[in-house]
Amino acid sequence: MSDPVARRSRWSRRLLSAALLALLTLACAEAGVRVMNRLRLGRWTVNDPESAAVNTRMYVPHAWLGHMLRPGAEIISKGRSININSLGYRGPEFPSQKTPGRVRVVCIGGSTTFDVKVTDDAKSWPAQLERVLREVHDRNDVEVINGGTNGYAMPRTLIDLALRTLDIGPDVVICYPGVNDVAFADHTDHQAGRCHLAISAPPAQTPAWRDWLSQSELYNEIFSRMLYFRQARYGNWAGEPLPRQDEPEPTGMAAFERNLTTLAGICQSHGIRLALVTVRAAYRPDQPLEDQERLARSDLMDHPALSLAGHYRGYGEANAMIREAASRFGAGLIDQSAELPSRSEDFADSVHFSDSGAKAFAEFAAAKVVGLLGPAGLTGAVTSAAEPTRTEPPPRQSPERSE
Repeated sequence: MSDPVARRSRWSRRLLSAALLALLTLACAEAGVRVMNRLRLGRWTVNDPESAAVNTRMYVPHAWLGHMLRPGAEIISKGRSININSLGYRGPEFPSQKTPGRVRVVCIGGSTTFDVKVTDDAKSWPAQLERVLREVHDRNDVEVINGGTNGYAMPRTLIDLALRTLDIGPDVVICYPGVNDVAFADHTDHQAGRCHLAISAPPAQTPAWRDWLSQSELYNEIFSRMLYFRQARYGNWAGEPLPRQDEPEPTGMAAFERNLTTLAGICQSHGIRLALVTVRAAYRPDQPLEDQERLARSDLMDHPALSLAGHYRGYGEANAMIREAASRFGAGLIDQSAELPSRSEDFADSVHFSDSGAKAFAEFAAAKVVGLLGPAGLTGAVTSAAEPTRTEPPPRQSPERSE
């Protein structure tokens, strides 16, 4: 019969050897993943400054807006270059006080205005709009500022306009609304008569063990792949089954209509000419269903409350409201949805332009906007041959339910 002490000693050595082998295996796997990502991406990915820039340094908390673009941020991410100037706008520096003799155009809205998918600042449609106005329409006195911020729907756009953008003296405001307004129509803070219920809860605390494990690239790789498979399975970023609706929440769409009226009122009271842009997507009902679902994937991922039919209905309602508001208040209308063909190559995802799509839209928009600019060399408030803003709108008609 073997000695119990010797037997325990052998088992202890075996357990220690197994533990050391497991640790060595994990260390080799960790090193392998880090080297693989270094070779694949050209940089070390643990504590990656690129990820930190995109997720943290690109934005800064703001008392009234929730978040805004961080002044001075420089971002390089996934082949895209983004620079935020000292005033918190995408693109080069410009004086806060408009240069005499210049016509200042400010483009406002969410990520479709910010143009999040183009390769650099100069490829964004606001930047290309300035180039086209100068080179094609001989308006060297025009400067166009990109005032879009990712994630903004009309409520934040209005606050941003009132608290920041008015102070830089725009003569013309171009607003590209709709996408986030339709997406957030089911959110209490974007619904008419319900904003008093939009009470912010304290953010959830990340467990300490998760913070510690996040330093491991092996863990990040495994966790992200598991999450990706769940997201792909359910078709949303939450990675869980969520019910989808075929129609946007009516109280959210009512708030959007109200906000368009508010936007027109702000611009009218400050002597600013307004142009509104309709929503256009890469997917259309006349495409084969499989193409529609493929091209709508990013919308369906980002907007889990809406089905494909819900997106068509929501964008159709939003566009009807945009057209009606432009007619009621004498605003310019850049009706890309009705007049500019939707080519899939013009989009980097469901609704965000590619470089070529931003160029095509800028050329289309320039022809619509040039009439709002007034005579060359104009200073102060813009007056133009366009129809003046009506102080008493005509009787309203019910908007179309879909396009």
